[in-house]
Amino acid sequence: MAAPDVQDGALRLQQNARLYVTELHDAATVRHTPEAGRHVYVHVARGAVLVNGVALNAGDGARIEAEAALDIKGVPQGEVLLFDLP
Repeated sequence: MAAPDVQDGALRLQQNARLYVTELHDAATVRHTPEAGRHVYVHVARGAVLVNGVALNAGDGARIEAEAALDIKGVPQGEVLLFDLP
């Protein structure tokens, strides 16, 4: 959705950050693999999700560090904003 380099229709950010938005339906799962040393903030805009097995509901957020990968699953559906930060 937004990134320092424009790709796949993303808005250009003048920061070292990336913002992803996803809607997960029917218990769909997505994986995000941050680069080493990066931090991730996940905000659940709607519905409910599991982030590496931890339940989050609408309005919840989580700051995540030192995870090699994040598996985010709709329970059964959710909308998530994921911020990939330095």
